[in-house]
Amino acid sequence: TVTITGGTTICEGSTTVLTSSLTAPTYSFQWYKDNVAIPGATAYTHTVDSDGDYYITVGNGTCNMQSNTMTITTEVVNITSTDPVLDVIIPGETKTLTVNTDANGPQYSWTRNGAPIAGTTSTINATQDGEYIVTVTQTVGCAATAQYTFVLEYPTSFNVSIATGAGYIACTSTSVALNISSFTATTTSGTVAITDLGYAYQWYKNGVAVAGATSQTLTINSASENGNY
Repeated sequence: TVTITGGTTICEGSTTVLTSSLTAPTYSFQWYKDNVAIPGATAYTHTVDSDGDYYITVGNGTCNMQSNTMTITTEVVNITSTDPVLDVIIPGETKTLTVNTDANGPQYSWTRNGAPIAGTTSTINATQDGEYIVTVTQTVGCAATAQYTFVLEYPTSFNVSIATGAGYIACTSTSVALNISSFTATTTSGTVAITDLGYAYQWYKNGVAVAGATSQTLTINSASENGNY
């Protein structure tokens, strides 16, 4: 009887060694991956660098034995975030960037435009534009790593559009709700929707600020309130 032992997980770019329980030089050895003989793998050990099902056959001239099969998998670290990967930042503003990971014992390192920055946790507070990359390294088990990228850009312009609410009929409706239909920032990387990013609002009528009108919606209930908004 022959058995093989060794690690069952590897990291991308790393290896594990499988070893046969029979090692005598009088035996012949052949390793297999996914039922296909591995060229040149004729020793009692084999270094594995990729996923698959591995076993060895051992012969002594008249008899051949096949070992148990070991399944080797590559351990992958996943990183997610609820923060947008492309966002705008206003000079003087602070943006909090947070990632989540399934790594065991994760270690974090952050860079901005390639330069290391302070921050060894899953969260940093960014105060400048730039490309922010966090590298997560698993410190328990396989030393797998992964990266996640955020891009913060200063806006070159803002675009705001308003529209009447559904059901409004000119000259017929007795009230109307005005809503922000689109609020975007233009950056060098594209357009970013910013309606729900916590900005303050102020409505104007005929060029004059409407007292108390500081939400995304303005309701007009009387014809006496007609004007340019």
